[in-house]
Order: sequence, then structure tokens, then C-alpha cells
Amino acid sequence: MTELETDINLRVLHGSPSTCHGNRFEVLADLARYCLAAVFIVSGVFKAVSPEATSMMITQYLNMLGVTSELPSPGFMAVTLCVIEFLMGAVALSGRLFYYVSPLYVVAMVFFTGITFINLTSPYGAFESCGCFGEIIHLNAPETFVKNLFLLIVSILLCIRCYIK
Repeated sequence: MTELETDINLRVLHGSPSTCHGNRFEVLADLARYCLAAVFIVSGVFKAVSPEATSMMITQYLNMLGVTSELPSPGFMAVTLCVIEFLMGAVALSGRLFYYVSPLYVVAMVFFTGITFINLTSPYGAFESCGCFGEIIHLNAPETFVKNLFLLIVSILLCIRCYIK
């Protein structure tokens, strides 16, 4: 083993003041990215299990927002949403293009958090289940809002990390 390899191994095993703090932060950032990836992948897959239910939830949300005309069919939107969520999760999991697409996670979470907030504060009553994870996992409006707020904060911090590094 060369002297350089020995030095690198010692730093990896024992850390040094210059690398130890950075490694801990990187581990936390990776765990946050994996969490974001898991939610997006699971959400996309679970929605794909029952695209009809996802289509009905999209219709309910569009009606709540007063948007019903000039849009593609809810079935097409449901399949598109499943694919986009799955692909976003896969990108976050791999980390390869995350630098370039990290702002998309913030935009998506602002959108989902906004819709959830409108649903939560609606005078007509909130939906029984958000449809975030299709028909597999049911979350009520407050649970969905907390989940989305957490993911929004995580996506903002990860996006900042990508551009401040």
C-alpha cells in the first residue's frame, strides 16, 4: 500500500478536522435526498396501481380550484403524473442530474403544498384522502399538509445545497 493510499484510508476511517464535518453534512444531505426520492417513487408507483382513482382525485382537485375546461383528460393527466413522479424520484435516488433538476422539486412541492393548503382551509370541507399515494396509503388533509411542508423544506435545502456548494 502506498503512502497516499494509507493517508486516504486513515482519513476515511478516522476523519480529520477538515473532512469530518463535511462528511456528516454530506451524509445528512444524501439521506434527505433519499427520503425525497423514496416519497416520489412510492407515490408514482402507488398512483400507477390505480390510475382510475388518481384520475378521480385529479378531477376533484381541479373542481376545487374551479379549473374544468381546456385541459387534457384526467386519465392522461393521472398517467403523466405517475410517470413524472417516478422519474423525479429516480433522478433524486441516482443523484446524477439532481443539480440540474433540483429546482423542479421545489416547484413541485410548492404546487402540492399550495393545493393541500387550499384543501385544508376550504370552507366546503377537505377531501377525506389526499390521493398522494393512490389507494394504497390514505392521508387526511392535515397529515398531507405536514408531509408536503416537510418535503418542501427538504427540497429547498437540497436545492440551496446544490447551488452554494
